[in-house]
Amino acid sequence: KHQYAAYTLAKKALAALTTMAAVEFAPKIRVNGIALGPVIAPPDEADAYLEHAAQRTPLLRPGSPEPVIDTLRFLLSNDHLTGQIIFCDGGENLLG
Repeated sequence: KHQYAAYTLAKKALAALTTMAAVEFAPKIRVNGIALGPVIAPPDEADAYLEHAAQRTPLLRPGSPEPVIDTLRFLLSNDHLTGQIIFCDGGENLLG
């Protein structure tokens, strides 16, 4: 039996913190978040767990650092975006 209560609570708390911090620190500071899915960096390429986790995403493959960096660049370049969580997870969040 899997117990995801603490994990789920932590994720929801971080999302709420992102939203509330964006309101509290505006207009001088923007607050956004990036929600990652399975990401394989070069030293971890053979990691079977990450490969298995990636099979549970609609894209059926793990991410790499480059899309995460691209997402970060986008967030840094857009000065009218705040309080958002950008999912960079291969669609994993779509599956519940």
